[in-house]
Amino acid sequence: MDQNNVLIDPMIPNLDRIDSDINKVLFKMGLRVLRDIHKMTQQDVSKASGLSVQCISDIESVSTGNPTLRSITKYLDVFGYELAVKEKVIK
Repeated sequence: MDQNNVLIDPMIPNLDRIDSDINKVLFKMGLRVLRDIHKMTQQDVSKASGLSVQCISDIESVSTGNPTLRSITKYLDVFGYELAVKEKVIK
């Protein structure tokens, strides 16, 4: 494998933690994009979901906040989405 194409060295300790953090950031960015596609403000989502504006901000923030599954579910309900659980693919 060409070293120039390696994004993360597989020998880095806590690679699972890094992968988890990347997925968290991508998920939260996706939520923000979802809100933008629907041309809604955080205030709009707050009114529609019953969540506080601060909670909406925490849900979308990649650097702060630790929203509950219940909060994320209420957020997604506004846009007609739901969380799903699927079997993990073992490599």
